[in-house]
Amino acid sequence: MLEFPTAAQERERETSSLHPMEFAEILDTTFSLYRKHFRLFLRIIAFYFGLSLLNEFLFADSLFLTLVISCVITTAVGGALGAASSTVYLGEHTTARAGWRYVRKAVLSYFGCSFLWGFLAFTSFVCIIGLFMLFLDERVRGFHVNTISFLLCVFPVALYFTISWMFWAFAILIEEKSVWRALKRSKQLVQGTWWRVCGIAFVIVLLSTTIDVILETSLVIVLELTTFTKVEHLPKTIQQSFQGAFFSDYDLRTETFRALISFVTDTFTLPIWVIGSMLLYFDLRIRKEAFDLEMMIRNI
Repeated sequence: MLEFPTAAQERERETSSLHPMEFAEILDTTFSLYRKHFRLFLRIIAFYFGLSLLNEFLFADSLFLTLVISCVITTAVGGALGAASSTVYLGEHTTARAGWRYVRKAVLSYFGCSFLWGFLAFTSFVCIIGLFMLFLDERVRGFHVNTISFLLCVFPVALYFTISWMFWAFAILIEEKSVWRALKRSKQLVQGTWWRVCGIAFVIVLLSTTIDVILETSLVIVLELTTFTKVEHLPKTIQQSFQGAFFSDYDLRTETFRALISFVTDTFTLPIWVIGSMLLYFDLRIRKEAFDLEMMIRNI
């Protein structure tokens, strides 16, 4: 007679597989979890697609308002994804509604902390872009000594705290910490492994961004070929696509298609960053706090 494992046995088997992971295994597990629980994540990121599309059409005249609402939507969906991915990674069953419940329960702390960390992350990004542009532009390099000095002073501080505090969301949603305790908790986990965490986080962001660009560029080329471009113009179309001039004929319809394509690709690449960060968070807890042994004892 066949015996099927019970829910407790399944949970024990899942948590018994918790162990410190190297970089390649983190990436592999990221895509494995995404593929295995794709329907769960799809139910959550569907909100991102719908709300982002609505935001784009309702507040198209105000760029600032559109950006603010977009950040709020991304933060909220990222929290639900983080809670859901953490639950399934630990071998528990969950639903999209349960993921949203985590965010709703700690909404003030969650969005308050996201504002602080988001400001630092944005500052780091602006500094990187500014230094990169000044480095490439030979004509202005010598006339922006003060600007370069300012960026070189601000960038290391902003980047240090961006990485040190990057696990604030999991500290709030999973460990139910307050804002300052969540930031302190994240810094405690990263302490001593800052360069490793920074390197892995950078590659995860780079990978998700690359996938997003490839998907968006491919979809745009297909759209141009099937809608606006003749076959003999294929080389020029591909060149324009990689240069950012996606549509040769600008009108409301083409702009709508472009926005739709951008939201589709962003929707499907957002979970990559969230799941990768979640795995890195638990990896640090396993390495520093023997979290895998704690979960085994708890199950027993």
